[in-house]
Amino acid sequence: MSEEEILADVQGFASGHLPLDAFRQRFAQAYFSVRNDPQASRSAAARLCDRIVGPMAEFSRGHRSEESLKQELANAVRPFVSAHPPHR
Repeated sequence: MSEEEILADVQGFASGHLPLDAFRQRFAQAYFSVRNDPQASRSAAARLCDRIVGPMAEFSRGHRSEESLKQELANAVRPFVSAHPPHR
């Protein structure tokens, strides 16, 4: 899964267009894919996954609400979004 696809999923979840369960499943697949690709260890997708996995773990342990997770993920990916503005 590419950096752009992961960003789109985070933005979809944060905006309410992608349900939590769908986001969790898609992120788990992306994380697994990135972690099992030796070429991806230094990629933007890997760095993006690193920014997302912490807040996801906090949510899974009950330390964050869904709304808090959305806010934290939006903040976590902000540097990646500014590096890749949406196409118009």
